[in-house]
Amino acid sequence: MIAYGGSNGGDGGRIVFYDEALGGSARVQLFGNGELDIGDHTGSVTLGALEMSGGIIVTQLGTNMTMLKLSEDLTLHSSQANFSFWKSDGGGFAFNSPYTILTSANLSNFTAEQFSGNTIEGIEPTFTLVGHALKVSFLKE
Repeated sequence: MIAYGGSNGGDGGRIVFYDEALGGSARVQLFGNGELDIGDHTGSVTLGALEMSGGIIVTQLGTNMTMLKLSEDLTLHSSQANFSFWKSDGGGFAFNSPYTILTSANLSNFTAEQFSGNTIEGIEPTFTLVGHALKVSFLKE
């Protein structure tokens, strides 16, 4: 599946997984401002591989948290992988709490600085890599 970026300032393509949709061994490519939206999925989405030349991964944090699991590799052709976070309608979001948002066997090839995301209530996300898992926290004093 491929989501290309928009042209002339337009929106990019979107690949969306809702409810309990299965990704299986699908390979996803994101370009420009194309999106992979798993924010309305129930739980985690498993895909084969994800290749990013730009693009955005949309997910939610809290009680109805969504996570992306890759059975193969993550490939970045740009300097960063971008996330768009929103708090779960079911509540349960907590500042100062780590959320696992991505797992991939090759995450040890990356650094936390290669991941970015939007603020929540003005708080910047902090990314950490723990083994094969990427975690995000919003640290509030």
